[in-house]
Amino acid sequence: MRQQRGGQVLVIVALCLVVVVGFFGLVIDFGRIYILEQALSKSVDAASLAGAQGLPTVATAKTYATNCYNAQIAGGSVTTSSPGTAPCNGINTGNADTTHYSIDGNCVAVTTPHSDAVTIAKGYSSSKVIKVRAYASFQYMIGSLFGFGSKKIYATSVSLQKGGTPLAVHSLTKANTRRALMLKSGAAVNVSGSVQVNSTHPTRALYKRGNMTASGTVKVRGGVSGGGTVTPTPETGQPQIADPFASLAAPAVPGASYAGFTLNSGTRTMNPGRYTSRVRVNGGILTMNPGIYYFNNVDFRVTGGIVNGAGVFLFFAGNSSDIVLSGGVRNLSPPTGGTYNGVLIYKRRTDTRGVVTISGGTGSFAGAIYSANRAIRITAPVFTISSTQIVGLTITLGGALTIQGADIAGGGGGGGSQSARLIE
Repeated sequence: MRQQRGGQVLVIVALCLVVVVGFFGLVIDFGRIYILEQALSKSVDAASLAGAQGLPTVATAKTYATNCYNAQIAGGSVTTSSPGTAPCNGINTGNADTTHYSIDGNCVAVTTPHSDAVTIAKGYSSSKVIKVRAYASFQYMIGSLFGFGSKKIYATSVSLQKGGTPLAVHSLTKANTRRALMLKSGAAVNVSGSVQVNSTHPTRALYKRGNMTASGTVKVRGGVSGGGTVTPTPETGQPQIADPFASLAAPAVPGASYAGFTLNSGTRTMNPGRYTSRVRVNGGILTMNPGIYYFNNVDFRVTGGIVNGAGVFLFFAGNSSDIVLSGGVRNLSPPTGGTYNGVLIYKRRTDTRGVVTISGGTGSFAGAIYSANRAIRITAPVFTISSTQIVGLTITLGGALTIQGADIAGGGGGGGSQSARLIE
């Protein structure tokens, strides 16, 4: 009888040991879950804050967010994924503005524009909000002995872009291009806004023979050299920023068609439409009525005289289509509404030749200058461009040049020097 009771005690003790070991094992596993949740939370907070720096340009914001998340884990990589594909299997698809990524074995969902009950109640614009949610798979250790398998852990962060300085000057080339942004000798360039250079050239992506001061940041993917001075100090090794005007379509060819002309004196009125031969102003007074001017493989050159045009959009299509402003007085401003709101000059993306040159003259000049596949050269001795974004494949700046940056409605202004804060 005593031996039987002793055996029963051993069984009870063994069962108790199993329970105790299981309990402490689960405590360890739950502790590991807590640590993982905290790590995920810190990662998504940093990622959403970084992403908000790139708003309102969606591609830039998502690149910033995912690069930041990835940078927190050594040796990782970023690839686009989708729900149903590891590690994003079993994840909610989100909405049309959500992109899923595989980063270091985690599924990271980035949504922008984003709105929810909190952002709507506070009146935040969805284009200024980004949400980052990360999922990680947790494998139970001791718990697996008791039937626990794996568990999805997630953390969410929502950040608001609070504004800041717009992206005023943006050299788009992502190649190993020397002097993608060139400051000519004697240049005294003053930029109200931020500057971005995408070139990967290790020493001369930004080449400074002259001087430039910017109110925002100066960010360069490659390197900087030259005897000039740039303030603030350029930040090298920075992420490339996508074309902020990439979604801005070229205009349709207008129905109205006109021959070109040369104006040497007197007055003349110019109407919007398609121009099939060169327009040249050497003197006199030219008045441009508001609308879209489509220069079809022909030049627009101003060497003298006065050109007045409010609400005009100048589109240059074709390899032989140049805009050269070397003299005279030009009082030009862009449309204040519609598709090309805020955009003054647009050189067609597919053109492999042609230039945008402002080398002289004076006047009141406003609006974005866009030439994604060709160079922009602004070297007038004294010149001011207001409410602008200068976005070109390569950019040369010179003279006493003032660039007053703005977030142009036609293309967006992501990539400037922004501030952000967590809101959820």
